[in-house]
Amino acid sequence: MVLLVVAALLLVRFVHLSADFPNHSFWAHDHAKFSDEGWYANAGTNAILMGHWYVPGDWAPAVVVPVWPALMDAMFHVTGVSLVAARATEVVFSALVLLMSWALFRRYNSHIATLAFMLLVAGSATAYVFSREALLERPLEALALACILLSSTLRREDLIQAAGLGVLITGLVLTKTTGVFLLPAVLAPIVYRYREDWRTTVRLGGMALGVAMLLLATEQVLFARNYLPDAQAFFAQSQLHFALLPALRKGLRFFYRGTWVDPVLWPVACIGLICSLWWRKLWQNMLWGVCALWILGYGAFIVLHFDGPPRYFSVLVVPVTMMAVMFVAYLWTNHRQLAFAGLWCCGVSLGWNLVSTARMVSTPRYSLLQASEAVRQIEASCEQCNPLFIGHGANEISLHNGIPSLDDRFGTATLAEKIAWYRPGWVLVWNDESLTPFDGALPGRRLVLRGKFPALDDPNRNILMLYQIVEKQF
Repeated sequence: MVLLVVAALLLVRFVHLSADFPNHSFWAHDHAKFSDEGWYANAGTNAILMGHWYVPGDWAPAVVVPVWPALMDAMFHVTGVSLVAARATEVVFSALVLLMSWALFRRYNSHIATLAFMLLVAGSATAYVFSREALLERPLEALALACILLSSTLRREDLIQAAGLGVLITGLVLTKTTGVFLLPAVLAPIVYRYREDWRTTVRLGGMALGVAMLLLATEQVLFARNYLPDAQAFFAQSQLHFALLPALRKGLRFFYRGTWVDPVLWPVACIGLICSLWWRKLWQNMLWGVCALWILGYGAFIVLHFDGPPRYFSVLVVPVTMMAVMFVAYLWTNHRQLAFAGLWCCGVSLGWNLVSTARMVSTPRYSLLQASEAVRQIEASCEQCNPLFIGHGANEISLHNGIPSLDDRFGTATLAEKIAWYRPGWVLVWNDESLTPFDGALPGRRLVLRGKFPALDDPNRNILMLYQIVEKQF
């Protein structure tokens, strides 16, 4: 029965794939809904709409994190540019995450605990929301779990299998560079299993890391170095910062914002982690240490990064749920009275998540899709105009309506250079964005407003405005 419910919850993720990110939701702070899907799929959309995945001067994240863009490129060559195809691929990865996390959890825990874990992860509203956005986090999770599964089965003398782990680590880092913060969790099973034989630990771990470093270096030499300015532009937007007081402030904010993972299970997992300092028996389960390193490792990235939007925290759904269930299972065996409080928390969490998911499934809105279609119709009405449009987050609209676009802020070329090189016919901006940067970039031309379209729920970005670039009349 539980497995049927889990399967049904997975299938629900395929429903309304072209709908907006849920309005006025618990995770409304996340600005990925304006831009990130389009950015990380732009290599695929460019390949179909502009003839080549790389557009000189424009924003090119595929140079640094090529795995997901390459997958989108291959997908769009089959389906055409399709928002539904991109998001459906993400849902498939979310199913793989659930399958592999089940395989991992079952290996170290009881059957009943595993069923509880499966139900909580499948029912997670956070997992529902972010498994339906074509972002990098679900592929990152899937590869991290594949790495952990492999490292937990490495045999003492099997260097070939260790080399295979190195290949998976390479894929992990090339999917999202923040994968390096998960390496302690990935290698922990090797250290745990061979903790009394440091030579085996060094041999297997060294082989895995050595292969990964060799492959990453090869990728740099054969591919990334050809686009060095683009790589530098990418990392300039994702710099890590450390200063003691800001780090302490962001560390406290991390524990507060952890409720984005789950407002009930997050505190349970944190309490369990604190209690494990005294109840050392929890650490006898290898998976407890893996989850702790996963949470602390990715938490370190969030603290060092300039922000921590909800999509980052979605990577923690699996380890947090694992830790919460393992903690309650431990209480059931050793502190039965406290265990009832833990079971009550799990029940409340499941109820809140299922109600939240049901509300989002039953009230889909398509405002961004409708705005994108309106943009397409206006552009199509001007047969002599270049359909190419430019704007921050314009790649997101391209994913919705299949019209080629450029980003006006990111990339290696200035706005004026992009306009001079590619001669876009249109400018697309949100209502909180200024047109001032275009003043000096359009000599002899001006912007004429052609439409305003309500979209999404952010008060600063809920109107999409389309301007046509026309010649000045003297």
